[in-house]
Amino acid sequence: MLVFLKCHRAAVRTILFALPVVLLAVGAEWGLRRMPNMYRPKEAAMRTVADSVETLVLGASHTLMGIRPDSLGTRGFNMAGVSQTSDIDAMLLDALLPKMPRLHNVVVGADAAILADPPLCEGSESFRCTYYNLYTHLGGQRIGTWPRFAFLIADWEGVKLQLAALRYKRTDPETDRNGWYCGYTLERKALDATSPDACSKRAAQHLTYGRGHVADNRAALRRIYRTCHENGLRFVLINTPVHTLYRQALAGWLQDSVAATLDEFRNMPGTLVLDFSAAPQFCEQDFFDPDHLATTGAAKLSRLLREEYRL
Repeated sequence: MLVFLKCHRAAVRTILFALPVVLLAVGAEWGLRRMPNMYRPKEAAMRTVADSVETLVLGASHTLMGIRPDSLGTRGFNMAGVSQTSDIDAMLLDALLPKMPRLHNVVVGADAAILADPPLCEGSESFRCTYYNLYTHLGGQRIGTWPRFAFLIADWEGVKLQLAALRYKRTDPETDRNGWYCGYTLERKALDATSPDACSKRAAQHLTYGRGHVADNRAALRRIYRTCHENGLRFVLINTPVHTLYRQALAGWLQDSVAATLDEFRNMPGTLVLDFSAAPQFCEQDFFDPDHLATTGAAKLSRLLREEYRL
C-alpha cells in the first residue's frame, strides 16, 4: 500500500510538472496555426475554382512567381510553391485531378534548382512540409514523418520565420486569387539584386546538394508525365527565364542535366517543352533577382505562353 501511495504521488507530481509544458505547447501550436501563410488561402482559392481550371501550374518558386494565370488564355491556377519539389508536384496532381474535370494543360518547372534539390523533407526548408500536411489537399498522402511534420512547433526554423514575419509585418501571403505570387515588384527590387556577386552566390546555392538527386527528380517528372498521358492532358515542361550572369555562373554539369532532361521529354507524345532560360525577350527590368521574374517579367512570360503556345 505504501509503495502504491508513493507511486501515486510521483505520478501526480509528474503530471503537475508536465501540464504547464503541454498547455504551453498547445497554445503555441494554436497561435502559429492562426498566423497567415501562403498555403491556407491558396488552398481555399483553389477549391472555389477547381471545377473550371483548364491549366494547372506546378513547380517551385520560379513558376510560382513567373506564371500569371490571369494573363493566360485559358482558365488557370498556380499551385507552385517555394522550394516545392517534383515529388510534391506529382502528389498534388494525383490529388487534384478528380477535382478538375476541365483540366487540359499541366505546366511543370524543370530548372536547375528543381533538378538538383533533394526531397523537400530532406532539404534546408523542410519545415514547409508541415504546411503541406496541414493546409494543402494531398488526397490522403503525407509528406515526411510523423510527428515532425505534423506540428508547426516541431521545426524551429519555421517558427523563427513566422515570428520574423510577424515582427516585421510581412504576414501578407501576397498571392492573388489564382495562386500567383505577386510580391516581386520592381519597387522592392534591391539595387544589387542581379549584380555579378549576387548571381554567383545564387548559382552556388543551387549547387549545394551536388548531383545526387538529379535521377530521382527526373523520375518524379516521368511520373507526372505518365499521369498526364494516361488522362489525355498536355504536359508542358518549362525552364523559366533567368538572368544572364546567373546562367553563366551555373556549373556545366547542372546546365547539361537540365538540357538532357528537356531533351528526354521533347519528343514524347502530348508534351510541349519550353526553354526560356536564355530567351532574348527578357531584359534587366524583367528580373527581381538572379533567377526569379519580377511582376513585369511574369506578365511578359505569361503573354508569350498565351499568344505562342495556346495556354
